[in-house]
Amino acid sequence: GHGEIVQQLLAHSAIDVNSQDEEGETALFAAVRAGNEVAFWKLTAHSGINPHLRNKKGETILMTAIVAKQQSAEILQWLLDQCDVNLQDNEGETALFAAVRAGNEVAFWKLTAQSGINPHLRNKKGETVFMTAIVTKRQSTEVLQWLLDQCDVNLQDNEGETALFFAARTGNERIVQQLLAYDTIDVNL
Repeated sequence: GHGEIVQQLLAHSAIDVNSQDEEGETALFAAVRAGNEVAFWKLTAHSGINPHLRNKKGETILMTAIVAKQQSAEILQWLLDQCDVNLQDNEGETALFAAVRAGNEVAFWKLTAQSGINPHLRNKKGETVFMTAIVTKRQSTEVLQWLLDQCDVNLQDNEGETALFFAARTGNERIVQQLLAYDTIDVNL
């Protein structure tokens, strides 16, 4: 099967396990995207493997794993242990943005448990993870509440829009009510 093929390729002395294709992705990206655990573990056992490489979009292997949602808890944990969870891709988004966009709550909670996770980073549009969560409409009440508890409710993106504006625009009445309940909310922004 695939495991034996990967093993044979890795045994070849001239193999570059970090070789990147035209999209900047390595065999490790492919294994993660396909959910191929055998290939993943064989690749990560290779002494020359670099789990910190990014593709041409600036995405990390961790981000790819989160979006693919096919990873075992062990693979996700290995990536969390190896990778900088706050690295930003070319759009300024982190693994936490990826978890919110993909609706991957398992990854979201594992990320938030990481020491050093920064939920305050913004993407190139000036949007926060909370704003992104409001727009994607894939989050549980608990995820939204955790993000709400972390954020400055009056932050504005590059267009001057706040989380309240995002919630109103998407028709999310529950979030609008939660935001209006904050003493510090400035409804005039």
